[in-house]
Amino acid sequence: MSTDFKALHPTLYTTEMDCRILAANTILAQTHSDKIWFDDPRVKLAILRATGIVDMKLGRKFSGVSTMEVTPYVSPALKPQADEEGEGENTSTCELLGVTAASSATTEMWTVTFSSTTAFSVTGSLSKSQGSGTIGTAFVSTNADISIATDAFSGTPVTSDKIYFMTYKHHKSIVCLASMLAVGLISKGQQMQGPVNENDPGIQMYNDAINLLDDIVEDKAGLIGVNYLPDTKDIMQSYEIDVFGYDISNYGTDTYSRFAGDSTNSNNWPFWFAK
Repeated sequence: MSTDFKALHPTLYTTEMDCRILAANTILAQTHSDKIWFDDPRVKLAILRATGIVDMKLGRKFSGVSTMEVTPYVSPALKPQADEEGEGENTSTCELLGVTAASSATTEMWTVTFSSTTAFSVTGSLSKSQGSGTIGTAFVSTNADISIATDAFSGTPVTSDKIYFMTYKHHKSIVCLASMLAVGLISKGQQMQGPVNENDPGIQMYNDAINLLDDIVEDKAGLIGVNYLPDTKDIMQSYEIDVFGYDISNYGTDTYSRFAGDSTNSNNWPFWFAK
């Protein structure tokens, strides 16, 4: 039985490809190639740190990280573009029209690599090697996280063609915020040799994500379908009621007297009396 490498990795809220696409012209190198600085392992480290920032910011707002999980869903399939050396681009018209994610799927990037015009292998960025298949035959990954239908491909691939797609287990807003934070962290890292340029698009992306996280914490924004922890600041306010039913609490400076039934003090009207 093959090792389930997915289980050996910490939870991540976004993928390498999400960050690479979001970076666009922000990062010095933008293509999907291990030959450049912006490669998968380094991006994954930035994502891990970004995930930590999200957890730290929202830790008192949600009951746990599982609160931000949703039914797994799949991104549109992507074909690589040429890198800075003009290499790595698909030369065929083959497209992957759709993938189904199982309930066990997590947030990770998947790569379909063709070894011929019909045969392909599938690898997950966390799950690693997940078997091989043939166009026209239903495919299910070894860990059963994703499946590809018999008619999911269109066109004819050529050897070495690659197709990418992502599965997500986390709320789409969390994926977006984690991607922005990761790109910003990479931008900050590239500027460590001098003063940070706050006008850098990556830095602005980071700051925007922080502000959005603060908005969630301050109830200026929310995540649809995600349950928040109850806000107890009102019901936890201490108060006193005297034997006559008057509210004798002082919510301010405690400078008013607390004589029972003192209706001359605005603090001491009965709690049922409409002021």
